[in-house]
Amino acid sequence: MKLTDSIIKAAKPKDKRYNLADGKGLVLLIQPDGQKAWRMRYYFNENEICFPLASIPLCR
Repeated sequence: MKLTDSIIKAAKPKDKRYNLADGKGLVLLIQPDGQKAWRMRYYFNENEICFPLASIPLCR
């Protein structure tokens, strides 16, 4: 699923953190406190590795 600006802005925090996948390993992590961060997920030697890319400040 392609993440658009409206989907990202509409993502609300839940009790537990969760991911929205954009495809090819790019995910948006949403924390319970409302923070959002981009992560790149990939596999190396059969182990999943999450590489943080950037954080998006919460605008109110």
